[in-house]
Amino acid sequence: MTRFVMRRITGGLTVLLGVLFLVFALAHIAPGDPALLIMGLESADPERLADLTVKLGLDRPLWIQFTDYLQGLLRGDLGYSYRAQQPVSVLIFERLPATLELAGAALLLSLVIAVPLGTLAARFQRSGWDYVAGLGTVLGFSLPGFWLGLLLILTFALFFQWLPASGRGGSLMGGVVDLLLRGEFRALGLSLRHLILPAVTLAAPLTALLMRFVRNGVLQALGNDYIRTARAKGLSERCVLFRHALKNALIPMVTVLGLYAGRLLGGAVVIETVFAWPGAGRLMVNAIGRRDFPTLQGAVLVVAVAFIVIHLLLDLAYGWLDPRIRYE
Repeated sequence: MTRFVMRRITGGLTVLLGVLFLVFALAHIAPGDPALLIMGLESADPERLADLTVKLGLDRPLWIQFTDYLQGLLRGDLGYSYRAQQPVSVLIFERLPATLELAGAALLLSLVIAVPLGTLAARFQRSGWDYVAGLGTVLGFSLPGFWLGLLLILTFALFFQWLPASGRGGSLMGGVVDLLLRGEFRALGLSLRHLILPAVTLAAPLTALLMRFVRNGVLQALGNDYIRTARAKGLSERCVLFRHALKNALIPMVTVLGLYAGRLLGGAVVIETVFAWPGAGRLMVNAIGRRDFPTLQGAVLVVAVAFIVIHLLLDLAYGWLDPRIRYE
C-alpha cells in the first residue's frame, strides 16, 4: 500500500510539473503585454512602461522566470497578482470555497439522482423508470453547459422569477451555522436559492454519465451467480439489489468519478462565468483577460493538486469496494 501511494504521489508531482510548465509557456507566448494593460494603452509612457516591466520581472528570459516561480512554490509562495496587488494565495483561497461549494453541490446532486434512478432502471428494465433514465441520459449528454445555464436563467429567473439569475447569496456553511446556532433559516435559504441553478447546470452531464454506468453495472450484476444465491437464501429484493448488486456496480462508477473530477472543476469555469459565481474559475477567466500570469498559474496549480488528490483517494476506494483488489 505504501509503495503504491508513493508511486502515485511521484507520478502526480511529475504531471503537476508538466501542467505548470505548459500553462507558464502558453501564458507568456500568447499576445499581450501585462505591463501595457496595467498602465493603459493610451497613457503608457515608454520609460514608465520599461520600469514596470523590470519591476514585474518580465524582462528576464522565460526559463529564469519559470525557475524563480518554482523556487517560490517550494517556499509556499504562489506569487503576487499584477492587477489586484495582493498575494495570489489570498485571492485564490478567498474564491476557492465558492468553487468547492458549487462542485460539491453538483456532485451530491448527481449521486442523489443517478444512483437510485440508474438502479431502478436496471431492476425494472424496459419500464417507465428505464425510459426516464434513458431520456435523462440523452438530454444530459446533448445540452451544452453554457446553453443549459442560459435556458435555466431565462426560465426560472426571468420568466417565473423563482430563483436569482446570478451571484452567490453567501456561504452555504455560514447559513448552516446560522441555522444551527441561531435558528435562522434566512441565510441558508438565500445561499440555496443562488446555488440551485449553477449546481443543476454543472451536475447535468455527470448525472447522465453516472446514470448510464449504474444502470449497466447493476444490470450486469443481476445476472451473476451470487445474486441467484442471495435470492435463494431468502434475502429481500431490496437487500439483493442495493447491498449486493449495487455495491459491485459502484466500481466502474468510481472510475468515472475520478476521470470526471477534473472536468467538474474545469466545467465550473464556464458555469461560474454564466452565473457570475465568485469562484476560482471566474478568477481564472479574469486573470486570462488581464494577462495576470501569477494569478492564472496559481489557480491552475490549485485545481491540478485537487485533481491529483481526488484520483489518489478514488484509487484507494477501490480496495474498500472490492476486497479482491490488491495494491502491488
